[in-house]
Amino acid sequence: MMKQMFLLILLSGSFSAFSQPQLSSSSNRPIAGDAIARHQVTFSNPGDVGTGQLWDLRSLRYHSGDFELSYHPFWLVDSLGDRHLASDTLALRDGSTLYYHSLASSGVFLQGFENATTAMTYDVPEQLLCFPFAYGDSISGIFHGTGVFCEKLSLQTFGTYVMKADAVGTLILENGDTLRNVLRVSRSRKESLLSYPLDSLPSLRSRPFDKTMIATALTSSDHPASRSEVYQWYAPECRYPVLELRRLSHANSVACTAFYTPPSLQSQTLFAHNTPQRSLQAGCSSGDEICLKIRTTDDNAIRFDYTLSASTDCAARLYTTGGILIWEGTVSQKNSGPYVEEVCTAGLRKGVYLLELTVGDKRYAEKIILK
Repeated sequence: MMKQMFLLILLSGSFSAFSQPQLSSSSNRPIAGDAIARHQVTFSNPGDVGTGQLWDLRSLRYHSGDFELSYHPFWLVDSLGDRHLASDTLALRDGSTLYYHSLASSGVFLQGFENATTAMTYDVPEQLLCFPFAYGDSISGIFHGTGVFCEKLSLQTFGTYVMKADAVGTLILENGDTLRNVLRVSRSRKESLLSYPLDSLPSLRSRPFDKTMIATALTSSDHPASRSEVYQWYAPECRYPVLELRRLSHANSVACTAFYTPPSLQSQTLFAHNTPQRSLQAGCSSGDEICLKIRTTDDNAIRFDYTLSASTDCAARLYTTGGILIWEGTVSQKNSGPYVEEVCTAGLRKGVYLLELTVGDKRYAEKIILK
């Protein structure tokens, strides 16, 4: 009876997660060590808003050359020269530019960026992701930052943004595979960038613009502004967008750029930062703390039988190859002896998943193929 209740609760949770797509901290927060390969493609029509949308990528045209985003730990240096890891900050490398992202339970925020010519720091950060964020949700805000250009000019940037989860539908990949319950997030942004003499920087930093000042400045002819729109398509199986479309408008020109990262390219991110210390294998060898056997059952479940050689804390998790946690067993203290766990896979797509088992301070993992 307890087993039936467990499977029913798990099945209900899986159905809810797949029927109501949303961004969440556990599923979409970027992780240090992840590298995301992106193909530049020709794509310019984001489609309509609303539910039941269909986006067909089978006619995508690829451009020459690929691009990569990579997330890196951010280190702080104290007055003694010692380095300390900032657990709430990541550095995103996109080409030759480093973007500094602060991580919070409510979302991801842009704190600044730097490259060979420009260094910018935001005293009013721009929110890039919001958690949780489901269809119909929207947020808006302002941002303000100051910096330098080539050590010759002071810079001031400010603007407004509106982010909406405005569409849900089906995404047909270029190979014909289908992703359902895809959430599209759109972002409209208006920004002005002004330059001043280099010695103006302390004054600019001492009097940042507030919301009213930014709104007034953006409507002034003395502060030319650019407009941008960004559309991102998030699939339940993937931590990062499968598709991204950028539109930049300035004066009378409009430029479009699109990037495509299919789930097959996102699978490397999970295995990069979840490299197991050992592999889960049938049976055990000398010195192992666990003996384990994994199989899929006829009633659509993953069953793993394991035997602990000593009393220890134990927990199990199941991930997609895109790094999404889709099931987590209760962490508990278990005595030595045999145990059986079952994970209902009803509602899950066919493909490769990662089963992770934590035993004490050791972590074991194995790929699971659902056919």
